[in-house]
Amino acid sequence: MKTYWLYIEPYVFINVKNNEILIFNSISKAILEFDNSGMLKEIIKDLTNSVNMYCIKVDEYICSDIMVADFIYQIRKYFCGDIVDISVATKKPSIMYPQVNIQKDVKRMDENKTTSIKSLSEITIQLTGQCKQNCLHCFRTYLQQSFCFKNKNTLLINDVINIIEQLNVGSIYKINFIGGNVLEYDYLETLVKYLLNKNFPANWIIHLKNCSFNALKIIQRINSTITILVDFPVANSDIYNLYTLLHTMSMESKWSFAITCEKDMEQTESITESVGISEYSVIPYYTGENFVFFSKYIFISKDDIYSTCLGKKDIFIHQSLNANDFGKLHILANSSDSA
Repeated sequence: MKTYWLYIEPYVFINVKNNEILIFNSISKAILEFDNSGMLKEIIKDLTNSVNMYCIKVDEYICSDIMVADFIYQIRKYFCGDIVDISVATKKPSIMYPQVNIQKDVKRMDENKTTSIKSLSEITIQLTGQCKQNCLHCFRTYLQQSFCFKNKNTLLINDVINIIEQLNVGSIYKINFIGGNVLEYDYLETLVKYLLNKNFPANWIIHLKNCSFNALKIIQRINSTITILVDFPVANSDIYNLYTLLHTMSMESKWSFAITCEKDMEQTESITESVGISEYSVIPYYTGENFVFFSKYIFISKDDIYSTCLGKKDIFIHQSLNANDFGKLHILANSSDSA
């Protein structure tokens, strides 16, 4: 009985979930799907065992199985692997199994705090949780997005300065200040004076309802941007008036709209177009009661996932960390932190 080497190319990824097998070619972006059952199930189990180095021995009886034969045909057709007669190639092919090797993992970084700090690119500091507003979703929105929220805590100015001073060894490109209402921070004047001597690009994240001319004048003195948080319901006139005020004060602003339904989305599109707001983002907020809205506009489909062209390096990154939030540190007004 003939025997063969069945191998998978090193740039190909195999993922098995429940009763389905997914084969992805990170070069051609070809995607193959198979049922994880019968003889093929055992073959995939052996191939994905890193000890086997993406290569196993099979005989012609196994290869004659309908599912296995189709699998071999497909991986050859899309250059994901091949089968070699052992009588021709007696030595087992050595294939580099696609397994990420992180040289600077969390444990190693914990041993060297300087290395850990250098990996930071963005930091968000909640200066205070104090706020006089009573927004509908105040205590839930921030759990899903970078949004202000109320609490009774306030960071002392010495603690804030100490945090910023430690960032000098890093590659921080942005510091976000958030509340509560950052414009009511007890030490705002002192912080602004301190930041005048620093080169950090500060970004003040402020709710629309908390913006006032006198308070904005304080932070106007430093090189910074403002991100305006907007949730609904909101009057178009409030957005227009604040946008006009910021433009008059020559303050660079970005806008962030927390939407929960189609009506919010339509109003966002309408007001940004009529006012002329070009720098804005839309952040979906799940209330627990707007599943239909999320199903229609937010959730991604299988086709969406398959249309994403990821390379081998990208896959390794996504396997190891959250690429969206890597390098970002959040410090709350109670001095707790998260990354």
